[in-house]
Amino acid sequence: MVSKSGHGVLLVSPSLEPVKAIKADIKGEAPTREEEQPRRYDLSAGDFAFVPAWTEHQVLNEGDVGDIVWVVTRSGGEPVQVDLVGWGDARATG
Repeated sequence: MVSKSGHGVLLVSPSLEPVKAIKADIKGEAPTREEEQPRRYDLSAGDFAFVPAWTEHQVLNEGDVGDIVWVVTRSGGEPVQVDLVGWGDARATG
């Protein structure tokens, strides 16, 4: 996606690296609070963001100066959009 105008925020799922998650599970260690929180990226006009397939994400307009215009391109034969209730919703699996 590309931000064409305005200032917005992209929140991306806090997914852990698979190997790190397995090691933490074996050791009985829980993820830190920072690892549990969505990653936040502030985007302005001209910024580009790549969100891999089946990655939970959310875009926000936290500004008070008009609308944000995003240009979103999707690959594949038919785009799939799943509206989730919250982070970690069971439907967010590919």
